[in-house]
Formats: sequence, C-alpha cells, structure tokens
Amino acid sequence: MPEKEKHIPGVGHRMRMRRRFSETFSLHNFTEEEALEMALYYALPKQDTTDAAKALLNRFQKLSNVLDAPLDELIKVPGIGEYTAIYFKFLKALMVKYQGSKNMEGAELGDVEWIGSYCASMIGNENHEVLSVIVADSARRIGGHMVFPAGNTNSLTVDIRKLMSFILKNDASFVILSHNHPGGILMPSREDIDFTKKLQDMLAPYDIGLLDHFIVYNDKYFSFMQRNLF
Repeated sequence: MPEKEKHIPGVGHRMRMRRRFSETFSLHNFTEEEALEMALYYALPKQDTTDAAKALLNRFQKLSNVLDAPLDELIKVPGIGEYTAIYFKFLKALMVKYQGSKNMEGAELGDVEWIGSYCASMIGNENHEVLSVIVADSARRIGGHMVFPAGNTNSLTVDIRKLMSFILKNDASFVILSHNHPGGILMPSREDIDFTKKLQDMLAPYDIGLLDHFIVYNDKYFSFMQRNLF
C-alpha cells in the first residue's frame, strides 16, 4: 500500500471497491450509494466518503437528482463543501459532453426528431434557462456548439452580440437554436418568437440559414420550424 494512503480512513475498503470496479469497468453491479462513494474518492481523497454518499442520497433520493441539484443545495449537505459541489457539477457536464459527442456520430441536421431529441438531451434538465447554439458548415457538418445563459423565465434574454460573434467566428452556414423552459411549458412566448425572427434577419446578410429553434424540457421538444413560426 502506498505510504500516502496508509492513514486515509477506510483505505482498505477503497482498495476493494476499486478492484471490484476494475474487474469490468462498469457500475452495473454497484448501488447508487456505492457509485457516489467512489466518485467522492477523487474529491475527498483523505476522507471516508461513506457518510457523505449516504447524506447525498438522504437529501436528494437518487443519483440523478444529486447530479441535477443546484450548487447551493449540494453545499448544504454535510460533508459536501463548495469544492466537492463544483466537482459534481463538473461530472454532470462531462456526462452531457460525452453523450453529445456520441450522439453527433452520423448526425442528420435535417431530421427534426433526431436534432430535437439531441437538443433536449443536452439542456432539457437545466435548472436555469440557457440557449444552445449549434453551427454547421455548408455541407451541414457540425462545427461548433455553445451554451449561453438566457435568464430565469420562460422567455429569452441573451446577449445577441456574443451570440453573433460565436456564429460568425465559426464561419457558420447554418445555425440551430434550442433553449429550455425549466417550468415545463413547451409553447413559445411572444418574446421567443420575436427573438427568433430577429436573429434570422441578422443572419440573412451573411447568407447564414436558421434551420430550426427548439424549446425543450426534460426529453420533450417543440420545433419552431414544424409550426412555421419563422
């Protein structure tokens, strides 16, 4: 056993858990509590993480709720400070990034069902309203993706200059927008429709096409294009 690990509480248990995981590199046979316990090894390398994992599940009931929880709620859990709370937000963001990368394989930007589901998987569970922007080249190959803060209501409030700067910097030929409605209402507001038309007008002089704008919540989506809203 490495000298630096000798005085870590529960180090023998940690080694057994790691050995068990390394047999398959899968968490299928681990409980959610055990998975959280292992995740905490890397945020709390010198502490027994069993109690912290229990406390997280006692407060949030299940693993998905832990990863979806707001930062300030995570910090309230005994044994979870700001550093560890940020670590959990990073894990969630990394999972989303990975899933997005996998989903982009063989992407068809003209497939409303596919791209709507993809956008929902990326930002549908966000607690605050955000705007996702996907840019593609003339062959409709995705060249970039950016998420912008967009307020806390069911209407868009986004910095249009930063949005245009991102689109132009990536030499886009096509753009797909999506934003979430944390309240669960998928129908667009008047402000959402006005914002979409305004952006479309701003893109036109650059010969950039707006393919669609989706409103998403959890795994559901609403397509502006399907409803002829721009």
